[in-house]
Amino acid sequence: MIRALQFRRARLAPQQVLFHQKSLRWGQIALAVGFQQVKGIIAGERRGRNR
Repeated sequence: MIRALQFRRARLAPQQVLFHQKSLRWGQIALAVGFQQVKGIIAGERRGRNR
Protein backbone atom coordinates (compact mmCIF):
# COMPACT_ATOMS: atom_id res chain seq x y z
CA MET A 1 0.00 0.00 0.00
CA ILE A 2 2.77 2.42 0.97
CA ARG A 3 4.70 1.35 -2.14
CA ALA A 4 1.70 2.19 -4.31
CA LEU A 5 1.47 5.65 -2.74
CA GLN A 6 5.18 6.27 -3.28
CA PHE A 7 4.91 5.09 -6.90
CA ARG A 8 1.91 7.36 -7.48
CA ARG A 9 3.74 10.27 -5.88
CA ALA A 10 6.82 9.61 -8.01
CA ARG A 11 4.66 10.03 -11.12
CA LEU A 12 3.19 13.31 -9.85
CA ALA A 13 4.99 16.57 -10.50
CA PRO A 14 6.81 17.98 -7.43
CA GLN A 15 4.43 20.95 -7.38
CA GLN A 16 1.43 18.62 -7.23
CA VAL A 17 3.03 16.68 -4.36
CA LEU A 18 3.68 19.93 -2.47
CA PHE A 19 0.10 21.07 -3.03
CA HIS A 20 -1.20 17.67 -1.91
CA GLN A 21 0.84 17.81 1.31
CA LYS A 22 -0.36 21.36 1.99
CA SER A 23 -4.00 20.43 1.40
CA LEU A 24 -3.56 17.43 3.71
CA ARG A 25 -2.16 19.70 6.42
CA TRP A 26 -5.01 22.19 5.96
CA GLY A 27 -7.46 19.29 6.13
CA GLN A 28 -5.95 18.17 9.44
CA ILE A 29 -6.15 21.74 10.80
CA ALA A 30 -9.78 22.05 9.69
CA LEU A 31 -10.58 18.69 11.30
CA ALA A 32 -8.90 19.74 14.55
CA VAL A 33 -10.76 23.08 14.63
CA GLY A 34 -14.08 21.39 13.83
CA PHE A 35 -13.45 18.81 16.55
CA GLN A 36 -12.74 21.59 19.08
CA GLN A 37 -15.97 23.35 18.10
CA VAL A 38 -18.00 20.14 18.42
CA LYS A 39 -16.45 19.49 21.84
CA GLY A 40 -17.35 23.03 22.88
CA ILE A 41 -20.95 22.60 21.70
CA ILE A 42 -21.27 19.30 23.58
CA ALA A 43 -19.78 20.86 26.72
CA GLY A 44 -22.19 23.81 26.40
CA GLU A 45 -25.17 21.46 26.04
CA ARG A 46 -24.08 19.53 29.13
CA ARG A 47 -23.76 22.76 31.11
CA GLY A 48 -27.19 23.84 29.93
CA ARG A 49 -28.75 20.54 30.99
CA ASN A 50 -27.10 20.67 34.39
CA ARG A 51 -28.85 23.99 35.08
